[in-house]
Amino acid sequence: MAPNNTEVRFGVDQRNIHALTFLFSHAESFYIWRTFAIAFGADFADVSNRYMLDVKAPSLPLPEYYKGLNSRKREWLTCLRISPKQVTVPDLVSLSAITNLSVLDLSDGQLYIENRESTFDIRIMRSWSELARTGRAFRSLEVLMLGWQEKVDAWIFSLLDSFPRLDIVVMTDCHWIHHKNHKEWQEDAWKHGWSFMPSKRGAKHLRSLLDDKSFYLASVSNLHYEHMRMAAGVAEKHVESISDRPLLECWLGTPKPWRHVIDEFPGTRTVFFQKLPTGRVEQNASKRSLSDMIDAKRDPSRSSAAHVKPPQDTISSKRRVAKHSTSSLLAEMS
Repeated sequence: MAPNNTEVRFGVDQRNIHALTFLFSHAESFYIWRTFAIAFGADFADVSNRYMLDVKAPSLPLPEYYKGLNSRKREWLTCLRISPKQVTVPDLVSLSAITNLSVLDLSDGQLYIENRESTFDIRIMRSWSELARTGRAFRSLEVLMLGWQEKVDAWIFSLLDSFPRLDIVVMTDCHWIHHKNHKEWQEDAWKHGWSFMPSKRGAKHLRSLLDDKSFYLASVSNLHYEHMRMAAGVAEKHVESISDRPLLECWLGTPKPWRHVIDEFPGTRTVFFQKLPTGRVEQNASKRSLSDMIDAKRDPSRSSAAHVKPPQDTISSKRRVAKHSTSSLLAEMS
């Protein structure tokens, strides 16, 4: 009998796949990592096998990079950070082509481009919402992060309904949504099934997810594991059994990292939203409003589920970070 494709290409028996955790080089190319991800799938989904791409100065059209990050069969999941101030409207809309997109971080905040206007607005969100509603895009999106987005307002909550797997939305330094003006948007959030953590608790929890020195400081991929923990209702010690796909994180351009959450603890500026189960939304619909609850000094958003720290690598190793030239990256993606 002819050996299977895995044995032909790698000479590694499936029973010995766990040895790859120790043998796999942390200086490998994206092409090699992608090959392993496709060949071994869930067996390669360990937290320590995440891969980081940092493309600070893209010189090719962004859709060319999207193609390389995409996996139509969802053989791996992609976490993408990008700055809407550095992206045209067509390129921002075409993010929907990344079918395996799990975490999307739209962050501006760069001081040297403050005179530019963000391309992310209600029109973009409506386009994405329609694509998601019809099942043509964003079927894997679990986490949405919005940083320094001056156009985001309470309108966003109604448009989030179309994303089937979206359970976490985090906003920081958004002018119209923060804890100090919660009475202006909290009813819209609750109406569409979104609760939010108290300011200090939310910032502390987010800091624990972003402060990942074992991989890449301020990386966002831990929010995927947080989503999986929430969905499965398991504790940190069982995190290895949660994710069933390898994870790729990519920073395109220079979106501002959320390091202020780690260093400054900006509680009132950062809001951590979580999707409520449908039953809980209906159950609370007839109860008093969130503003009444807050005025009565009751917590409107404390979940009964325990929050845990992000997963930590059990193997001490160097960060797997690849900073590629445009030519080498395109060659690997092809």
